[in-house]
Amino acid sequence: MRLFITLLLLTVLPCLASPRVELKGLAQWHWVEADASEPWLKSWMRRGTGQSRYDDTHGLELGQAIVATKLDLGSGLSLKGVLNGVADQNHSINFSQLYGQYTPLISPNYQLRVRAGLFYPEMAFENVDTGWLSPYGTSFSAVNSWMAEEQRTVGVEARVSFGGRRARSPHSFSLTGALFKANDTLGTLLAWRGFAVHDRQSVLNETLGFARYPSLGPGMPLEKQAAWVEPYREIDHRIGSYWGAEWDYRGQSKLRYFYYDNNGDPLVLGRGGQYAWDTRYHSLAWQYRFNGQWRWVAQGISGNTLMGADIVDVDFSAIYTTLAYKQDDHLTSLRLERFITKDLDATPYDDNNGDGRAFTAYYRYQLSPQWQLGLEYLWMDTYQANRQQWYNWSPNVTQRQWTASVTWRF
Repeated sequence: MRLFITLLLLTVLPCLASPRVELKGLAQWHWVEADASEPWLKSWMRRGTGQSRYDDTHGLELGQAIVATKLDLGSGLSLKGVLNGVADQNHSINFSQLYGQYTPLISPNYQLRVRAGLFYPEMAFENVDTGWLSPYGTSFSAVNSWMAEEQRTVGVEARVSFGGRRARSPHSFSLTGALFKANDTLGTLLAWRGFAVHDRQSVLNETLGFARYPSLGPGMPLEKQAAWVEPYREIDHRIGSYWGAEWDYRGQSKLRYFYYDNNGDPLVLGRGGQYAWDTRYHSLAWQYRFNGQWRWVAQGISGNTLMGADIVDVDFSAIYTTLAYKQDDHLTSLRLERFITKDLDATPYDDNNGDGRAFTAYYRYQLSPQWQLGLEYLWMDTYQANRQQWYNWSPNVTQRQWTASVTWRF
């Protein structure tokens, strides 16, 4: 991908006189109060089995540091990048997105967009703020928390859209398709930790550690699997794909369907204990605007992930619904969600069954164009069978977390 960006710059920039640069970003600080003192509630970011980003050891934290840039090269060509500063686990600064985009004019009623590089598939209506954050809460839903951790496209995507407004139609449509490599380890975190609720995005070439489950230890069936995941690894040299469609009615109601298949070869084991996982799922998302103040956002996914010769075989599903109200400088939202992992394999001492529910309430006040204040309450009730791999640890836990946030934008 670095070679792609370099070649694009060397080829295009000398031909263009005055490219335009757009720069925006933010820093967000969190003050966290969490009732997670039991050893099995230590955050997964600290190699525990807790399913939130924070635990009772956290107080004042730098939650987000993001710089988003757009270089307009003219003739429908642009370069986009999102640089994230990560203050927990790896303390790194790198890109979460970096890609070239081409949007030529092909017809008054039809639009073509091509992206190449590192980016998120546009499956949901939740993460639409700067740097793929959510305007509806400090944390993301479990669906998009997982995508922020493990999923990124490193490839080429094309989208064709029909704009109904110019054709005097209330309906607009789009079709999307992509081919990609890397993302071979997708599914690792779901299999052991299960779904989580947080706002942590992985960055390019980052390694994410998780709990050192005894089932991954020496002499166990899973001893070759490391207690970490490398989300950007290419292991099996196979090409994955995703395909999607969107229907938009007057900008009031939008419906998106996507099918994702990383086409992994689950029998391939790469260096550092990283398997290629065969992960595929369906995603259906809906956004409905009741009026200028009220908005409803929902999404559900359902799929399967497979690793090894049926060593790990897990069905997964998750759904959330968010109701948001915005009036002047005030925004309030409520989110309900359910997430499940179902163990289908017979591997001993490695029960991957999980079941969780979460409720999130959020309030945000726009203090000025640059400053925002926020307060979020998160309640999560989860069952993760593999917590019982440790003596006297409970598989059933309830976590509560308050997060006060201050955001500065530029």
